[in-house]
Amino acid sequence: IEANDGNPVDRLQLIKVAHTNKTTGQIQDPVIKGVVDLVEAEIVSQSQSLSDDGDSTGTSTNLSLLQINEMVEKAVPKKKGGRLVGLARRASSYPASSSQA
Repeated sequence: IEANDGNPVDRLQLIKVAHTNKTTGQIQDPVIKGVVDLVEAEIVSQSQSLSDDGDSTGTSTNLSLLQINEMVEKAVPKKKGGRLVGLARRASSYPASSSQA
């Protein structure tokens, strides 16, 4: 969050940019490709269910960045030490500020 002027980072977009081959435009890592495909399918599914449940204006069908980031965190495998594959550790898993004097 801090690296983005205090705004939440779009983890799905971050994974896509970081893992896409610049020459071919394809994600080479099958694990990351699976995560991206899974999360994108879940976004479509939830967006459709929101538009089916609510009014037909379409204004309530956008998922929040927080919801999308949570989907990414659930879909991404975890490595030893709490690190998310393809991403750094979750912000909540970092120790509190070390400015204790």
